[in-house]
Amino acid sequence: RVALGVSNGQIFVRTLSIPKMPESKLRLALPELAVGLLPRAAEEFILDFYPIREVDSGGNVLIEGLLVAAEKQPVENLVAAVELAGLKVNSVDLVPFAVLRHFVSKEDPNTTFALVQVAGGVVTVIAAIGSVPLFIRVIPLTLQVESEPLRNLEEDETHGGVSDLAAVSINEPNKKPVSANKAVRTSQFLDSQASRRRLVREISDTIRYFNQAEPNLPISLILLPGVTLNQEPFPADLADASGLELRPVLESPVVYKKRGASKLENGEISDELVAAVALATWVL
Repeated sequence: RVALGVSNGQIFVRTLSIPKMPESKLRLALPELAVGLLPRAAEEFILDFYPIREVDSGGNVLIEGLLVAAEKQPVENLVAAVELAGLKVNSVDLVPFAVLRHFVSKEDPNTTFALVQVAGGVVTVIAAIGSVPLFIRVIPLTLQVESEPLRNLEEDETHGGVSDLAAVSINEPNKKPVSANKAVRTSQFLDSQASRRRLVREISDTIRYFNQAEPNLPISLILLPGVTLNQEPFPADLADASGLELRPVLESPVVYKKRGASKLENGEISDELVAAVALATWVL
């Protein structure tokens, strides 16, 4: 059995309020409910809905949650490749949500926290309380030149304003890439002081953005799973910028050791294994 994880810039997450209805009806209604929220026709995406809470709207019960849309073609190609190899796909999941489920048992269910995880060339920030994701945003890893100004989250028109909580969520389709930037490995990225400062600023601004939109559920803790983001000076820089407690999440129920030299000690989980362990744990 294979659990597939999706984590890239072609995933969109939007806040959505819908009438309370059975899950079977919701699945059928999602394409229509998603109209106007996605850059292309809903038929080009695999859609899912993560409920957050019930709210009363003039006597009608609405469900507030996150609409998750993954581009259909890449996912179908991945599933087809796995099946051609003679394997059975058990599930397809969004990597950040799988990581959230895997690590959430270690935290106070009443604490709102930010999970910051790196995978697939992007850093994902999830605000959650208990096992419920409230907000998600993905920040691409791109090298930044020293002279490039840092972007202010609240001033970026692609984010739509503080009231639209998940509009900053997963990717920024209207944002043109800066020619001086390029996709890089995480280790390269953190070696660049300008890029590291940019990432710290992006994460801190995202947390402040969420706290402004959800003043009753402020983030008070940042979790850093994996190895790379726990390498100094990144944790210290992020703690200083955010003013929050940082907690490394390194221990894994699966101890992985390469033959020969390895940076993994005491069951620490590498960035490459964070998603794999989280996905596999959910299936087992």
